[in-house]
Amino acid sequence: YTTDVNPGSGNIEFDYWASGDNPWTAESRGDNISGLFEFNEELYAWGSESLEIWIDDGVTPWTPLPQASANVGLEAPNSVAALDNSMFGLCVVDNTRVVVRFQGRIPQSISTPISRVLASYTTVSDAVGSVVSIQGMPCYLLKFPTQGVCWVYNTVTDVWVQWGTWNTTNNAMGAFIGQHAVFVK
Repeated sequence: YTTDVNPGSGNIEFDYWASGDNPWTAESRGDNISGLFEFNEELYAWGSESLEIWIDDGVTPWTPLPQASANVGLEAPNSVAALDNSMFGLCVVDNTRVVVRFQGRIPQSISTPISRVLASYTTVSDAVGSVVSIQGMPCYLLKFPTQGVCWVYNTVTDVWVQWGTWNTTNNAMGAFIGQHAVFVK
């Protein structure tokens, strides 16, 4: 959230954010921002080709961490979810579609077992990520509405499984109909 208030003077200056005193800079690759997320008290500015991580330095509103930028583009803004001090998202790395897990500020591709399947999908921009815990096992769900597919990553066993719903009309597996999880004692 930004305004036209110069933090130094406290005055409204309509040209402040366009001036050389502006603490905000263009993203490292110059790509458009696809999503802006808060994770571990840091701001993740995710573009279609890159990611920048910004922190509150106590002086300017936000400062980029140059050593924390990465060439990891976000393909589906709604695929981002946080679980157990990790952040997940459907991304592009080196022109390859991957699911990335951030632990600390380090991106790790975790989708090698399903990489051919992910590459075959025609539409992924509508993918939705969420998290559930099943009998104490934390999982990242990645639903592809256009494809009618849901992939689930178990963060403990490092295993991907496809979830679906059995359609008795045509005796075939259909799209997983779950949306969210809730714990009830």
